[in-house]
Amino acid sequence: EQTNTLVLTLPYIQGSDEETALLKMMQACKLSTENYKIVQILPEMQVAWHKIKQAINPENIILLGVLPQQLGITVLLRLFNPNRFDGCIWIPGLSLTDMEKQPEAKKELWLNGLKPTFVDAVNG
Repeated sequence: EQTNTLVLTLPYIQGSDEETALLKMMQACKLSTENYKIVQILPEMQVAWHKIKQAINPENIILLGVLPQQLGITVLLRLFNPNRFDGCIWIPGLSLTDMEKQPEAKKELWLNGLKPTFVDAVNG
C-alpha cells in the first residue's frame, strides 16, 4: 500500500550522520523511498501548510525540529506522539542533530510515535 509520508526536517548535509540516521529511521518504519518525501526547511523559513497539503496531500507528517508555526498553523502537538490534525497524523520530534545527541529522545520518538504509526499499524 502506498503510504504518503512527509518528513519536514531542518537542513542537513548529504552524507552526514543526520542523513544516515534519517534514512535508517525511514527503513525502520518500513517505508520505501516512494512512500515518503523529505523536505528540508530552514528554521527561519515559513511554508504554507495548505500549499503543502495541496501539492503532496500526505497522510503522515514527521516534524524533525520544524515547528507547526513555521507552517502557519497554531496547534499544540504532543512531542514524540502521533497527533491528529487536519486529516493527517503529525509526529513531532527534535531535530536530527539534537536526536543524535539525545538517544533518549530518539528512542521516545520511535516507541511512542513512529513504531505505533508505521510498524504496529501495518502488522495489525
